[in-house]
Amino acid sequence: MTTTSGYLNYLPPVLWSPSGSPILAGTFGLGAMLVAFEKVLTGIDDGTVITSGDNTVLTTVIQNVSGAPTPQTVRVTAGTGVKFRVGSSYTYNGATPEVISVTAAGANTITAVIRQDHVANQVIINSTGVHSDIQSVIASLVDLYGAWTTPAVNFDWLAQWVALQSDPAWDDYQRRSVLSDIVGIYTQRGTKPGLDQFFDIYAIARQRPRVVVDNASKILFCAPQAGQLAPVPTIVSQRPLVAPQCMAMDPAGYLLVGDLGNTSNPTINPAIWRISPAGDYDYSAGPPPEPQPFAPATAPVAIAADDVNGGAYLIDLTTDYLLYRCTGPQVGTVTLTGTPAAGGTGTFTIDGTSYPPFAQTGGLSPTAQAAAWAAALNAAAPFTASYAATSSGPTVSITALSGEPGNDLTQVTTSPSVTVTPTALQATATGPSFATPAVFAGGGVGPPLGLIFPRAMVVDGTGHPLILDRGAGLSAASQTVLVDVQLAGTPPAYTGIAPQPLPAIVEPLSMLLRADGSLIIGDGALQGSSAPADLFAVDPATWTATSLLSGLAANANPLVAPVGIVEADAEHLWVLDAGLRPYVPSGPTPFISLIAQQAAIYSVDLSVAPPVITPVSEPGAGVYPRAMVGDGQGTLYLCDSGLPDLPGYSSRQWRAGAQQLSVVVQFQGDPARAIFCLTLSGVPTSGAADTLTIASLPYSLAEVSGNSPAQQAAAWAETLNEAASFNALYTALAAGNLIFIYPVADTNPNGVTMVVTSSADMTITGGRLAVAVTLAGVPTTGDQVAISIGAARYPLDETTGQTLAQQAAAWATVLNATASFNQACTAVAADAVLSIYYQASDSADNLPFAVSSSASVTLTTYSPPVSIGSASLSGAPTSGETGHILLGTDPSALADFALAQTSGLTVAQQGAAWSATLNAQPSFSASYLAVNAGDVISFFAAGLSASTTVTLSASSSAHLFVQVYSELQNRSQFLQSISDVLSDEIPAHARWALQPGL
Repeated sequence: MTTTSGYLNYLPPVLWSPSGSPILAGTFGLGAMLVAFEKVLTGIDDGTVITSGDNTVLTTVIQNVSGAPTPQTVRVTAGTGVKFRVGSSYTYNGATPEVISVTAAGANTITAVIRQDHVANQVIINSTGVHSDIQSVIASLVDLYGAWTTPAVNFDWLAQWVALQSDPAWDDYQRRSVLSDIVGIYTQRGTKPGLDQFFDIYAIARQRPRVVVDNASKILFCAPQAGQLAPVPTIVSQRPLVAPQCMAMDPAGYLLVGDLGNTSNPTINPAIWRISPAGDYDYSAGPPPEPQPFAPATAPVAIAADDVNGGAYLIDLTTDYLLYRCTGPQVGTVTLTGTPAAGGTGTFTIDGTSYPPFAQTGGLSPTAQAAAWAAALNAAAPFTASYAATSSGPTVSITALSGEPGNDLTQVTTSPSVTVTPTALQATATGPSFATPAVFAGGGVGPPLGLIFPRAMVVDGTGHPLILDRGAGLSAASQTVLVDVQLAGTPPAYTGIAPQPLPAIVEPLSMLLRADGSLIIGDGALQGSSAPADLFAVDPATWTATSLLSGLAANANPLVAPVGIVEADAEHLWVLDAGLRPYVPSGPTPFISLIAQQAAIYSVDLSVAPPVITPVSEPGAGVYPRAMVGDGQGTLYLCDSGLPDLPGYSSRQWRAGAQQLSVVVQFQGDPARAIFCLTLSGVPTSGAADTLTIASLPYSLAEVSGNSPAQQAAAWAETLNEAASFNALYTALAAGNLIFIYPVADTNPNGVTMVVTSSADMTITGGRLAVAVTLAGVPTTGDQVAISIGAARYPLDETTGQTLAQQAAAWATVLNATASFNQACTAVAADAVLSIYYQASDSADNLPFAVSSSASVTLTTYSPPVSIGSASLSGAPTSGETGHILLGTDPSALADFALAQTSGLTVAQQGAAWSATLNAQPSFSASYLAVNAGDVISFFAAGLSASTTVTLSASSSAHLFVQVYSELQNRSQFLQSISDVLSDEIPAHARWALQPGL
C-alpha cells in the first residue's frame, strides 16, 4: 500500500496535506489514520509494513518560486516527462516532506501549493518512506497523550488540554518538563509555593534571574535534617514587625528582634521586640501572644543578649551610632475590676509558667484582691526568683528583677467568666512597657566608640560587647576592625574601646561567638568579584584571623553572602547565605547583581579537610535575610527585612500593609554595561607595543606613529575584534581615546580580570569606568568647577594659562590625593578628558555622578554606550538577496534597515560590510552604532539608559540567516511573563507589585 490510504482521494484536497492541523501532522496524519479503516474494509494482513514512493526524480524546477502557502505555477523542463500526480505531495530535496501539493498537471507545467521557498534547479523527488504496520500505529496512540512521548508537532495541541501556552524561548526539554508538572502546579494556584513554581518555570533567561515572593514573612525557622532539604516556614508575618534588621536569643529562649518599623502610613515605630518562639505556648488557652515591646529604637543595627549581666546591648543609629544597654526593669500590669467571689480563681502565666490558680476572696474589693494576689505571686516559685509583684489600688505591677520580663506576661485569666456572671471579677492585662534604654557609649558618653559601619555584635564570656565594624562606608574598601568594648565594675560601666584590626576580612557580614569563646566571622569577599565568600576563625587571645575555607575549590564553595552563622557543634556550622552580591543594592541598578542566587541555609563540615559545604534548606530562605540564631536544639530562626527601601520602591510600605505581595526580580549581570574600559594617553610610536591581558589571554597592541590617542583606540578596537579568541567572548568599542569592552551573549564575565602594560610613549589605564568628564573652555584662576560622587562633592580650582589637558591632569592629581575620593575611585587624565574609574575593591558600584561647570570651563559627562544586543550571521551571502535589521524604542514603529548581500563574501566580511552600511546611514548613526566582530554584529546606543526598552529584530534571506539575541529584550519579556502569571494567579482583592530588574 501507499504511505497514505487511497481513501484520501475521496476527501477534499485541503485534507491531503497534514500540516494544517497539529494532530494530523507528522507520521500520524489523516492518511495514516484512514489506513486502519482501509485495513478493516480491505483485509490488509496484520503486521504488514506499509511502504510508499520510489525516490525517483520527477522533474527539475527552472526558476525561483517563493511565498507560501499560495497556489502558483511551477514550470518544468520540457521532455523530462510528467510524473506529477494530481492530489499527491512531493519533496524538493528528498528530505523535507510534503512541500508541494499538486492540484493540476500539464505537459510542461504544474499548479501546486508551495509550502516552502524553492531554489532554482532544485530536483523534485518522489519521496519514499517505510511506515509502521497498522497494529503498531494503533498501539502507539497512547503516546500522543504523554508529555514526554507526544511528537513535537503535537505538543501545542496537547498543551491546550491543560491551558498551557509554552514560551517560544523554551527548548524541547523545558516544554515537556513543564507540561508533565503543570497539573500538580495548578493544585497550588494562588499560594506562595505555587507562585514559586510558576516563576521557576519562566525563569529561563540565559543568566537565570533570582525571583522571590515577598509575602511579608518577618521571622522564619528551619530544622535541618540529614539527607534532605528542610523547608523554611514563617513564624511571624504580622505587624507590629515590618522590617527586622537584627536578632538575638536570650537565655530564656526568647527572640530579641530589632525592627525598623514604617515611618509612613501606617506608622509603626522602630523598636526591639521580644518574641516567643514556636512550641512553648499552650494554644488551648487561646491565641499565642503577640510580640512584646522590649525597648524603643531609632534604627536598630545589631543586638546581642548579655548572658553574663542580664539584659541586652543594642547598636542604634540616630545621628551617630550609639550603644545602649537595655536592662529594665520593665513593668507589666494587671488591673482588676468587678467583684471577687468565693470559689473564683485567677491564673497568671509568665515566661511560659502558669502559676496555680489563686483563690478569690468574697467580700474583698478589687484593691484588696490585688494586694492579696501580689503577695501570693511573691511567694510562688519560680516567680520569686525572677520577678517582683506590687499592688497599687486595683492594679498588680510585675517587674523583672534583672533583664527583661516574660513575653507572655499579659496572659492572665479569671474564673468565673463575666459572660456567666456579669459582675464577676475580671483582669485587664497590659504588656511590659517600653524600657528607656540607657546610652551606654557614644553620643558624648565616655570615650568615642568610633564606629563607622557596624555589622554585628556579640557579648563574650566576660560580659564585653564585641562589635564587628566594617571600618569604612560602602563607597570605600573595608578596613575591618573588631571593637572590644571595655567595662569596669558591677553593674558594668563603659570605660572605652580596644579596637582590633582584622585586615584579612574583606567584607564583614556576620559574627558568631562559639562555645569555646572564639569567634567566626562571615566574609562576603570582594563585592566587585565572583570569588566565593569565606569564614574566618578569630582567636580572641591574639586577634588573628584564619580562613576556614581557604583550601576549598571555588566550585565547591557556594557561599556568596554569609549573613548568619550558628554553631551546630564543635565541628559543624549552619550558615545563612543571602545569595546576593553586592549584598547592599547598588545605586541606580538595585535589581541587577553580580551574583543573584536564592537565599539558603548551608551546613559547613569542618571535621574534614577541605571542609564540605552542603545546602540543608530549600532555596528561597527569605527575600533579604539579615541574621540567624539557633536554640541549641537544632532549630534555627532567621529574620527577613525584605529588600531595603530604594528610590521608587518602598519595601516597608508594602510589608506594613494588609494582603500585600511583592515579587522581586534580580538579574545577574548587566548586559548593557561595559565590563572594562581602557583610557589611552600619550603619543603613539611605531615599533612600540602595549599589551592587554584579559582572562589570562594576552593581546599585543602595536602603536602607529602619527595616530592620535583616539585614532589609536579605534585601530586597537578593530584589532581586538578581529582576534578569534577575543571576539568569541568580548566586543571592543572605541569612543574617543576610550576603548570599552563588553561581554557577548551566552558568556558570563563574572570574575574576569584585566591587566594592561603600557609602552614608554603610550599610557594605558584600565578598569571599570564610572564616568568620563570632557573639558571645554579656557581655565581661569578664581573659577571653580565641581564633581559630585554619591553624597560627596569635590570642588576643583582652575588655573589661568593651563591647557585643558594640563587642567585635567592637575585635577586628577588633586582628586587622587583626596582620601574620601581615592578610597572609592581613581582619576585618569588624557587630553581634555578626565576618566574616573571605580577601585577594584569598590562595593557600591554605579554611584551617581554629577558635574558643575564654571563660567570658564564646561564639564560634560559621558557614560559608556548601552549594549542593545547582537545579530549572528550564518550561511552564504548571495548577491541579489537582502537581510533586514529592525531597531527602535517603539515596538510598533521599528526602523527597517535593508542590507544587501554580496556573493563570495564570508559571513565575517558581510557582517563588516553591513556594519559600515548601517553606521553610514544618518537615521541609524544618530542613535546607534554597529560594531562587527567575526560573524557577529553588536549594536550600541549612546545617551540611553540601560532601562530604556530597545527592540532589536531581523529577517533573513534564502541563503543568509540572521539570528538576533538581546538579553535586555529577554529580560523584558520575562518580566511580562511574571506579570501575566501574577494577574492570573493572585485574587483581585489582594494587592501585588512586581519590582522589575532593569
